[in-house]
Amino acid sequence: MKKLRTKIIWYFILCAFLLEIAVSLIDDIAGNFIDTCLTEDDGGKFVLLLFLFFGLTALSFAGAAFLFFILTKKAMRNDQRDELDKQSLLYSSLAHDLKTPMTSVMGFSAALCDGKIPAEKIPETAEIIRTKTKMMNELLMEMIALAKTGSSAYTLKKKKTDVCALVRAVTAMEYDCFEKKEIQLAMEIPDEPIFAMLDEIEFRRALNNIIVNAYRHNKDGARVKISVGEKKGRVKILVADDGEAIPQNLARKLFNPFVSGNESRTSGTGSGLGLAIARQIVEKHSGKIGISEDVPEYTKAFFIDIKEERK
Repeated sequence: MKKLRTKIIWYFILCAFLLEIAVSLIDDIAGNFIDTCLTEDDGGKFVLLLFLFFGLTALSFAGAAFLFFILTKKAMRNDQRDELDKQSLLYSSLAHDLKTPMTSVMGFSAALCDGKIPAEKIPETAEIIRTKTKMMNELLMEMIALAKTGSSAYTLKKKKTDVCALVRAVTAMEYDCFEKKEIQLAMEIPDEPIFAMLDEIEFRRALNNIIVNAYRHNKDGARVKISVGEKKGRVKILVADDGEAIPQNLARKLFNPFVSGNESRTSGTGSGLGLAIARQIVEKHSGKIGISEDVPEYTKAFFIDIKEERK
């Protein structure tokens, strides 16, 4: 939608520029002829030129408006086609990701019904079915979240929120997972509150998706730093780690849904939708989200940049 708006603005500027040139040329040419008619005192020719001047001017306006209409219509058609292609890719990727666990559930369920599973293996088989079903449910729930946060009709319920307290709370919820992987977690969060206008529920989801990535896609024993800072009216949240660097070609598309299959899910876990959801939520807050390689002692850092709300 942003690209479409930008295109329309540029088309408007282009058409206005062409119209200005056309009107200037008509004005210069007609002005010379009108001066000649006044000098020769030829009233009939003067009236004719006057009508011609207004006619050409009106034609220029109509031509510019028609050109703007054609360019805008083409841009909107292309944008709709891109959206349809994007949706088709989403549905295709969703079907692909659901296929494997669904096949397992169907296979093990059929084996249970047919009595082909030994009694001692039934609890293990039931646990596999439960795990695969949970995986499918999580994927569908994330698809719903992606569709909701990406909708233009969805509005945030913002309120003045302490970003520092929110980051601490989200990190605390995942602390056990960091410990299980023996990840060295460093926190650099000010004691003093830093406020921003946030939809706390949705922004918590965005933060959680980024923080979860820090232990999900890094090896045991990695170092992770989570920090919050304020500068020039902006709040910056960093989740840095010393794991493998992200290739530049992948970094550019990492926030897209289902990015390049397993490229975004190196550990074999996760739906590939977390960062896409985070991006949509942050952009709904008029913020920025991205990857930085300029954090000393760390390979990379995911960052969120939003406007600070003064006390």
